[in-house]
Amino acid sequence: MTRQYRDAYSSFFALFVVTELAVCSLILFFSKHYIPDSNVGWIANAYFSLFSIAIYLSALKNLSLSAGNAFIRIVMGGSGVKIGGAILVLLLVHLLLQPLENPEIILFLMIYVLFAIFETYTLTKLNNH
Repeated sequence: MTRQYRDAYSSFFALFVVTELAVCSLILFFSKHYIPDSNVGWIANAYFSLFSIAIYLSALKNLSLSAGNAFIRIVMGGSGVKIGGAILVLLLVHLLLQPLENPEIILFLMIYVLFAIFETYTLTKLNNH
């Protein structure tokens, strides 16, 4: 593994930990004040965490290949799949676990925005290397 990839991995995981701390704090705040018996925040955190790692690793792999626009296709395709998956996750939680309330949807959207900012920053930084 070259130094460039080591730096990319360490930068990604440092920012990932910061994002996770922010998201977990947000979930705990909502759990204490608005939605005490809800698992929506933790389900959203798990979904977006796994998705962010998968997108970053595939973008890193495709960046190392000189396949032209493969990096951009991965990022744009990943964004589309993430949005569709987010809607599907909300629908499944609503149908299988519990009816959703407004604070749960707001929490889900806030987690989505935090991870979108995280992914945009890390992928832009990766593309600039």
